[in-house]
Amino acid sequence: MIALLRRQFRAHPWPMLLLAGAIAIVSLVMGLVPRATALLDDRQLAHSLGAVSAVQGDVTARWTTWSIASPDSPDPWSGPREAAEQTRLTQPEPLRSLLRPAQFIGRQPVLAAWEPPADSPYYQVEAHLLIDPDLPAHSVLVDGAWPALGGDEDPFEVALTESFAKQAGLKVGDRPGGSMLVVTAIFRPDDEGDTRWEHNPYGLHYGETVSPNAGTGLLGGVFLSPQLAAGDPSHRLQSPFSYDIVYGLDARAVGSRGIDVGQLATQLTGMLAKHHSPVPSGSDDATEQNQPVAFHSELSALLTRLQASRSTTHTLIAVSAVGPIGVGIALVAMCAQLVLYRRRATRALLVARGMSPAQLTVMLTVEATAVGLPAALLGLWIAQALIPGPVSWWAWPVAALIGLVPAAVLALAARRAPGHGRRELGSTAGRWLLFWEVLVGLCAAGATWRLLSTRGATGSGIDLLGVAAPILLTTLACLLALRLYPAPLRLLVDRFRRGRGFTGFMGSARALREPAGGIVPVVTIVLGTTVSVTAAALLGTISAGTERAVWAANGSSLHVSGPRISDDTATKLRAIDGVDSVALVSQVSDNSALNVGGRDVRVRVWLSDGELDRAYSVSRDGSPLPSSLFSTGSPVPVLVGGAETPTAGTGTLAGVGKVRLVGHLGLLPGVTDGSAWALVAAQNWPAGQRGHATIALIAARPGADLDRVSADVTTLLPGSRVTTTAPQLEALRAEPTVAGLSSLFILLTVVTGVVMVLAVLTGQIMTAEDRRASAAVLRTLGLSQGQLRAMTAWEMGPVVVLALLLGVGVGIALAALMLASVDFTALTGGTIAPPLHLDPWWVGGVTGGLLLVSAATVAVSSWLAGRASIAEELRRGEET
Repeated sequence: MIALLRRQFRAHPWPMLLLAGAIAIVSLVMGLVPRATALLDDRQLAHSLGAVSAVQGDVTARWTTWSIASPDSPDPWSGPREAAEQTRLTQPEPLRSLLRPAQFIGRQPVLAAWEPPADSPYYQVEAHLLIDPDLPAHSVLVDGAWPALGGDEDPFEVALTESFAKQAGLKVGDRPGGSMLVVTAIFRPDDEGDTRWEHNPYGLHYGETVSPNAGTGLLGGVFLSPQLAAGDPSHRLQSPFSYDIVYGLDARAVGSRGIDVGQLATQLTGMLAKHHSPVPSGSDDATEQNQPVAFHSELSALLTRLQASRSTTHTLIAVSAVGPIGVGIALVAMCAQLVLYRRRATRALLVARGMSPAQLTVMLTVEATAVGLPAALLGLWIAQALIPGPVSWWAWPVAALIGLVPAAVLALAARRAPGHGRRELGSTAGRWLLFWEVLVGLCAAGATWRLLSTRGATGSGIDLLGVAAPILLTTLACLLALRLYPAPLRLLVDRFRRGRGFTGFMGSARALREPAGGIVPVVTIVLGTTVSVTAAALLGTISAGTERAVWAANGSSLHVSGPRISDDTATKLRAIDGVDSVALVSQVSDNSALNVGGRDVRVRVWLSDGELDRAYSVSRDGSPLPSSLFSTGSPVPVLVGGAETPTAGTGTLAGVGKVRLVGHLGLLPGVTDGSAWALVAAQNWPAGQRGHATIALIAARPGADLDRVSADVTTLLPGSRVTTTAPQLEALRAEPTVAGLSSLFILLTVVTGVVMVLAVLTGQIMTAEDRRASAAVLRTLGLSQGQLRAMTAWEMGPVVVLALLLGVGVGIALAALMLASVDFTALTGGTIAPPLHLDPWWVGGVTGGLLLVSAATVAVSSWLAGRASIAEELRRGEET
């Protein structure tokens, strides 16, 4: 049997090689998608941990004590360090690796204060008394020596930052204001970007305080000797001091480990829920004041957002992977049919010579296993080489099962009688087929209803319902395509029958009987197009939703918040080169009663004028404000927002009187969130109660340099926070989730297109002999090569076009379904679900690309059909 298999493979090697290639593609996608998903998750986790502020993300605790060690201890911080490390090492993975070794910052409960020199711009200097045992390791000594513990009568040696010393007019050896302090060291941080300075800000910079009566004061920090943590032997520091235990986050430890965010959140919750000892277990330093401490962190909120983002991302990737996997399986089925078709003469001969069907099946199974298993393992190996990371235990068994698929397919197909024929498409619509179509339709309807009612799932895994509903709907679309698309083909046949289009009649008649290669190419085109268009529509929606979210947060070209902004300041802002308009927004109430239709709602009231409409006009979607908002008269026009507020009607608003609602928005860009609010024109509010504006929305002129305008605004309002849309949009688009989804969708779409082409070409190859035989007869009757090519194009073209159109329509519908059921706000960064946006670059590019690929496939097949040799085909017909 081995010799026979070898001869068969040598006689027709490429069908089996094509089958091996199809298996390798399926195995590659099956191995690539989970690894890419895990890598995307890890990169997003590392990016989020690196971007979160230390105050929000780090795990911290505060311990108040008189001393942390005995006075004669050579290193009083060894005990807290050991206890903190014990606490960290007792945490499970991956939390343990993400926590850096603890750092400490001690604080005395009192401030040191003195008067600066007479020529100083400050009326007073105040300094926090701090202890940082790791300060020398993270700083550069500019002058002097690090503080040491002196005698009982000696002043306390302190270290100052270079910037604070310069502002306070101090140098090494100075005793500020004749106090008990002496400056022995001046330093500067070696890395100003180190997150440790967020917990120890006075090791990096100084601050200023403003008193309406006295003027400006200087505020900084002075660092005492770390030995004082064991207690002050002079007893001049009478109060107990506190120190913070800080576990910084190590984003680099994420790596490619496939960390489960849900598990990480559970581990963090467990750590925060327990109390931990600040001294080593069994230590003699523990005193009655050394009570256990509890850690806290705001990282849980970030992990919750990441869980929601992962659920959406995994669902999108799973739905997108259905395309190449489904098309690849269809190609495997077609390749198996092609192998049997090419060997139909050999099969018939072997059966005639006495080989039993069981022996024939075993021979095909052995050959398919010998080809499919190495191809599947090769595909998995390529996936692992493309994306590094740990290998799951199930990866190789799954690849082995994929490699055995050709054997199973060939074994089932071999039970059919050898030969090949064409049949009318409608002849397959039997009772069992109708039963399965109805069953798939019911399952698709139930999954869609359930998906819309539950609106997705929470967690970090795949939303199985969100994946099942699109798959069932796509399968239903394929079944409907097989039921419905013969109708337009019959119209073409009837039209060509009445006219003179012989080539069109013959081509459409052949397509009506059965598509080239059977029904599989039709299903392949519909499935591939549907999934590709769905991914393209969702990518365009995410991109547009991200842009809308940034504009909703910023409001206009520039958003200014912070100090009170007067009308005079607004006039100065309008005078800045590049500024078109400035709208001031002020809050006059945070709990006013709005009564509409007898229903009371508490709203936050904001005021602005017509400039707000001009400020909004430069945003992506223009101004959302109705023009009637800034009109006068009674009842007063009011714009409301929030889920709890009514959408229309008349009523009353505290502070205004009778009002009429002229519109309803989810949020007011640049001003509000999702809470209940009301916007009133400034001229319709009592003049003496308008308050002070704390928000300014600035619209820049077209072509203005926003960086320069932002710098000018910051110069005019030094204490304000100025943001522009471009940096925020770039930051959101650069996040690994958004960028990685785009790359993965493009890759899967390309793979889907390639497999679609192979499936269509395989179908053409299976019917090539019949087509050449018919072409030879028609050529003897006077048909030209160009007419033969046109006939082949008419046979394939309508089928391909109809399948593409159906796939595009179903793809857009699936994208709308997923937007209505899955939370996309975690990807866009907004608070309101983005609407469907059919980006012409994404949807048009994918549709156009698939159309061009299909057209090229039809053109190549038509060109090959026109090259049929009349003599060779007629001689072959005589021989048979």
